[in-house]
Amino acid sequence: MSLVDDLADATLQDRKGNPVRLGDNWADKPAVAVWVRHFGCMFCREQARELHQHQGEIEKLGGRLVIIGCGKPEHADWFAEDVQYDGPILVDMKRQTYKTAEMKNSIGATFSLHTVKNAARALKSGARQHKTMGDPWQQGGAMVIGPGNTLHYKQISDQAGDHAPVGELLDALKKAAAATA
Repeated sequence: MSLVDDLADATLQDRKGNPVRLGDNWADKPAVAVWVRHFGCMFCREQARELHQHQGEIEKLGGRLVIIGCGKPEHADWFAEDVQYDGPILVDMKRQTYKTAEMKNSIGATFSLHTVKNAARALKSGARQHKTMGDPWQQGGAMVIGPGNTLHYKQISDQAGDHAPVGELLDALKKAAAATA
């Protein structure tokens, strides 16, 4: 089985705690899947707000934005309200999909010189750190997948605040949409 097959079969929770098969998010159209560090993370809130600004473009390209975090359903609900995002947010409390995708989890990746630079950028954007709502050492990543279990783009964060550039995500989504047209 491939990475995407393994991710697709993972069962996560929605904001209400209901089970959701992750692959259902890209079964019929491409998805921009973004794994955030945790729901109180300033970098993740910065990233979600930026992606939310491009949600209309993602949908116009035939895609779906889905955010995955490692906190609890009530944390995801708070996060959605805080970043004003009404799309799918899934919870991976055991970090199963993070491990499958080999996303980093370490103190060194959370605290580095690059993190200081990223923090300055996030603060400038208006993002603020809140209480930890998930694993504080977990790093995230992003993928463009689908339709079906086809991987078009993969980015794994090296340190906190290391996000996939929105332009790269949109370019990969355009290629995914063109491949299915």
